[in-house]
Amino acid sequence: MLKQFINYHKNKNATVLDFFAGSGSTGHAVLDLNKDDGGNRTFILSTNNENNICEEITYPRIKNVIKGYQSNEGTGGSLKYFKTKFVKNTANPDDAKRKITEECTEMLCLRENIFDEVVSKHDYRIFQHGNRTLAAYYALERA
Repeated sequence: MLKQFINYHKNKNATVLDFFAGSGSTGHAVLDLNKDDGGNRTFILSTNNENNICEEITYPRIKNVIKGYQSNEGTGGSLKYFKTKFVKNTANPDDAKRKITEECTEMLCLRENIFDEVVSKHDYRIFQHGNRTLAAYYALERA
């Protein structure tokens, strides 16, 4: 049913967002549909990890679908897992800005689809994918 629902959208490069990921059925359906029709759809699954469902059920399920399990051939693909957390408020606004930037670096990588970290320093990190580069700079020096 999920594959049929996703297939109503004719864009085979669409991104499917599921805010209530649960066991990962939506991600599984996207991977299967891509395998069936050669699509290049992506998906974002989000959950509050209640009862560790993401760590114990969703992530292992999607990983198995990609690699294959039992007598089922893998669909191929890649998988990234991100955890979020709140950034505590601080009296120093510059400290808060730096911390938020540090915590959002992986989200920037996700947005730009650039994940290969090539440099990691205290004040910055650089990622590359093919001929594309993303740099996150954390220093807040004022002139």
